[in-house]
Amino acid sequence: MRNNLIRGPGAVLATTLLLAVVPTTRAAPGVDQGRPLFSLDGHSLDVSTVAFSPDGKRIASASNREVKLWDANTGKEILNYAVRGTNVYGLAFSPDGQTLAVGISRDVKLLETATGKELLWIRNAPHFLFRMSFSPDGSRLAAASGMMGDKPGDVHIWDPKTGKEVMTLGGHAEAVLHVAYSADGKYLLTGTGGTSGTRPGQVRLWEVATGRMVRTLGGHATNVYGVAFSPDGRLIVSAGGPRAGPGKGEVKVWEMTTGREVMQFAGHAATAYAIVFSPNGRFLASGGSDGKLGFWDVHSGREVRSLAAHNGPVYSVAFSPDGKRIVTSGRDRAVKVWDVGLPAGRRPGQAALKPKEVEAFWDDLAGDGPRAFQAVWALRDAPVQAVPFLKKRLRPAAPLKPDQELRLRQLIRALDDRRFAIREKAGQEVIALGPAAVPALKQALNDKPSAEARRRLEPLLEALSGTVLSAEQMQGLRAVDVLEYIGTPEARQILESLATGLATARLTEEAKASLERLAERTRQER
Repeated sequence: MRNNLIRGPGAVLATTLLLAVVPTTRAAPGVDQGRPLFSLDGHSLDVSTVAFSPDGKRIASASNREVKLWDANTGKEILNYAVRGTNVYGLAFSPDGQTLAVGISRDVKLLETATGKELLWIRNAPHFLFRMSFSPDGSRLAAASGMMGDKPGDVHIWDPKTGKEVMTLGGHAEAVLHVAYSADGKYLLTGTGGTSGTRPGQVRLWEVATGRMVRTLGGHATNVYGVAFSPDGRLIVSAGGPRAGPGKGEVKVWEMTTGREVMQFAGHAATAYAIVFSPNGRFLASGGSDGKLGFWDVHSGREVRSLAAHNGPVYSVAFSPDGKRIVTSGRDRAVKVWDVGLPAGRRPGQAALKPKEVEAFWDDLAGDGPRAFQAVWALRDAPVQAVPFLKKRLRPAAPLKPDQELRLRQLIRALDDRRFAIREKAGQEVIALGPAAVPALKQALNDKPSAEARRRLEPLLEALSGTVLSAEQMQGLRAVDVLEYIGTPEARQILESLATGLATARLTEEAKASLERLAERTRQER
């Protein structure tokens, strides 16, 4: 996304920090004819859906005749469950990885992952079932359902231990095609079908505890095939078909708390069928009717890598828990596993970097687009050089010093000065203090400031604590990504140091989240 120059009061203070209010579309890079790490062959029909197990050791795939489990490291088939029925569109691992839920027509079968043994059969939902999602604690299973005659679809939520339906979310105008839980389990997203020009597709946000619809996010012309929350819950993403006539599939990104659309891109020739956040939330992957697998930088909205993945539509996309690999499936009956960060021309094992190259990749981390994306993976593949370099460059976010705190109080008062130049200069100095100024800005807003001071305080607070970050902040967060992907004890020590920083700083939050993901993967692997 391009940066937006805000006019009026506070014009200068956010030129490099805030998203454009009007969403924009970025041009795509060239399509890479790269090769997957390996293909999982054996399905006799279209492969509608795929999923990684929570420990990353297995991949599940489903077509209208069979559900297969594969060893994610070797590609060896380890289980084949014959499906008696059609319309197999839903597939989900339970959070503990011990159960696999499969939607078959209007039924759900819960299978024991280790053996394929049928544990529970939930029968005769009112409509055909589409995508499914377990709640993060595994206590609920939600499934999207289609229309039956003139009756619109809804969302069914069951107790997966008993098969009892505990809630139904209705009121949709069309079929419900996708459903997804937030990471904290408090909210649920639904994506619905639509008809261009008459009944647009919708994204709906639901409160799980009450079944209350919080808001509807419009803007899609036709079917919404995919929805997802970012791992930190700040953003919502949706993917769907083009507008009437020739057009590109649409992917939209929204702020979760406000419902404001902050980004959109049209990266597929016709329809975007699948969309998913990387586990660290830093980028998106999409699959579409053009057979392409696209990767998108969430910060800038730019496409950073594009792969000719399948001979025909890509129906499903899923990241491995560590974010290093991605699996895709499509109409060509293929299931493929890819190295996320293997740009064209590179091969696994190209690790050694010269000092000047490490320095250049560090600089690239502060940018956006393909160069920043490739810099993350190049540094990941050179841990011997990258880890000591990042240890020297990264420091925990520090609180303000006493003299800075005093100056910040003076600057906040100056935001209400009668002289325009003084107000402008004060705003610029507040921005320069960085995220450490956020608590004082929040307190100033709570103290019932004048209308003029409020007009100044609110954009300052948004600039320093919102979803859009400065180049320096992005450099730090991408460095955290590198350390997480490397995952060695030395890399974890740096993350632990960063996690001791100022609690309100984004760098501190991301370092803590990174350590939590590493700890969870260690737990899953045991």
